[in-house]
Amino acid sequence: MDGSTAAAGDGMLLFVVAPVVPVLLVAVTLFGVAVGAAMTAAYTVAGSIIPASARGSGFGFLTSAALTAWAISPAAAGFIAARSIRAVFVIDIILLVLVAAIAIRAIASSLRVDLPHPVEAEIAEKTSEALVISDE
Repeated sequence: MDGSTAAAGDGMLLFVVAPVVPVLLVAVTLFGVAVGAAMTAAYTVAGSIIPASARGSGFGFLTSAALTAWAISPAAAGFIAARSIRAVFVIDIILLVLVAAIAIRAIASSLRVDLPHPVEAEIAEKTSEALVISDE
């Protein structure tokens, strides 16, 4: 997990166990800083990935996705909070871990380089050597 995801998770965990309002304020601050860092990182990565010709639509899609989630989440949280306020934060932690796992897997697979199997590489090398026509 990256730093902002871990900090957001810590903030959410404090939401669940906060016994008094000052602890809840610390949790809200920690969570806010983490979300701010994550959004900045997301837009930075998007800016480096999206081609210049498609940046308008790319950033529009990214912003629409974020704003849709922010629009739906209060209603969903209210529905869950009617049963248990702590459940809102527990479910949020579960979703945060799930999203972090998906993101880490996507990043890892995009960084993975397919290297040939050593035996296949050796066969390919020998085959290419055998195909070379010598002038001798």
